[in-house]
Amino acid sequence: MKLRGSARLSATYGPTGRFITADSDYALAREWAELASAELLQSHRAHERFLSCLAQPNHATLDGEILLFRGQRRFGESYAPSSHDMGPPPAVVAREGRYNKDHESVLYLSESEVAVLEEPIAGDGPLWIQRFVVRTDQLLIADFSSLRTDDFVSKVFWFAELAGNSDVAVRILFSQLVASLVAQQFDGMRVPGVRGSKDLHYSNVVIFRAESRWRSWLDADCPPYAIAK
Repeated sequence: MKLRGSARLSATYGPTGRFITADSDYALAREWAELASAELLQSHRAHERFLSCLAQPNHATLDGEILLFRGQRRFGESYAPSSHDMGPPPAVVAREGRYNKDHESVLYLSESEVAVLEEPIAGDGPLWIQRFVVRTDQLLIADFSSLRTDDFVSKVFWFAELAGNSDVAVRILFSQLVASLVAQQFDGMRVPGVRGSKDLHYSNVVIFRAESRWRSWLDADCPPYAIAK
């Protein structure tokens, strides 16, 4: 995290490249993000503020067909998966992530093979990649990857992207709540990958309610392929 001195203090988070101003909205977002229980998070005044911001029509959404990538390592050396092995885990076995709770099936996708390589993928088998083609005339996907420095939503995502780090007081509970609020308004969201660096920033796309729909987004012309890492 890099701080810059100015009339209004600003900061950049190196892994994501998110740049914000540290003002009263930043303080409000931080106060909200550092609460320790779901009940307190849901009753805080920033909860309604964030929902109100999401409901405004000025947030950018993705447009056109988007080529995306998903990696899996859960297959043995002798098994070549089919495209139908490459989706999200069913809700019954889905484990929590930054933007989903246990038993919530969401589809995490990256915008490039390089981005997949930066992501933590469970398992120790070969890395298999599946391509997906998402059409935004069928899905409403909000773009939170690059927002104005003074945007309250950007300051909320600043803390959602920090959630779970050992040196902050923000729990994964907060980023999961943020995602659930976004899911009330959108089918998915584009967000910065939190495992980037100052030399490599990338974005991921998270699609909600994906369990029954993900097969329709498979790139039919490209079965899974293994890459070395």
